Amino acid sequence: MRRARPSAPPRLDLLPVMNLVTLLIPFLLASAQFVELAVVDTTLPALVVDPVHDDERLDLTVLVHDGGYRLTTRDGFGGPEPRHVDLPCLAPTCPGAGAYDTTALTAQLAEIKDRHPAHRVVNVIATDDVPYDVLLATLDATREDPADRDTHGRARPLFPHPVIAAVVN
Repeated sequence: MRRARPSAPPRLDLLPVMNLVTLLIPFLLASAQFVELAVVDTTLPALVVDPVHDDERLDLTVLVHDGGYRLTTRDGFGGPEPRHVDLPCLAPTCPGAGAYDTTALTAQLAEIKDRHPAHRVVNVIATDDVPYDVLLATLDATREDPADRDTHGRARPLFPHPVIAAVVN
């Protein structure tokens, strides 16, 4: 009886696997998220319509400058005078976001919201020398009150539609 010679093992064709890996690497790199971006939802000044009548308009404005905040309203502080409130920085100068009194700003806006619950728009005006992180902290302070939470743990909304404007000289 003749013995069969052992045959050589079959040769593996790796070309299809290498093609698949070559296609997967760019796809995986394109779908990877290396930097997480946050989006602040704002509205252009010309497109904002506050859902209240013109005679009830609040015209709430937060001016952010190098000395702190200035809140201005048509009639939001409980009477015709004063029409503005200054909230100075916590330090003699305002070097960054931590020096601005966002807690006092949120407290003032909460009082205004209590008197005008239908209003949802606040105008935020920043001077040219205000850093971007200060502007973001201001927008966060105007949108919700983290100290006042409901039963589900959600912060109370104050003025959820900020309008960013610039100082025109």
